[in-house]
Amino acid sequence: CFGFVTFTDPHAIDEFMKQRPHTLDGRQIDPKRAMPREEANNEEVHLTVKKIFIGGIRDGLNDEALRAY
Repeated sequence: CFGFVTFTDPHAIDEFMKQRPHTLDGRQIDPKRAMPREEANNEEVHLTVKKIFIGGIRDGLNDEALRAY
């Protein structure tokens, strides 16, 4: 399963990504900046992205568990 998390501050994503690896509910998750593939190599886009993609979460994990993490 996967999900998306939106941050209010794009700089918070930098801090979040520096703290890898992340484990949620006993499983290692795979966070990535959520951006169009054609923009992946554009450094300016990296500075403004407020959303991350999270892969590897278990089925049935709810929003509250993500917020608590």
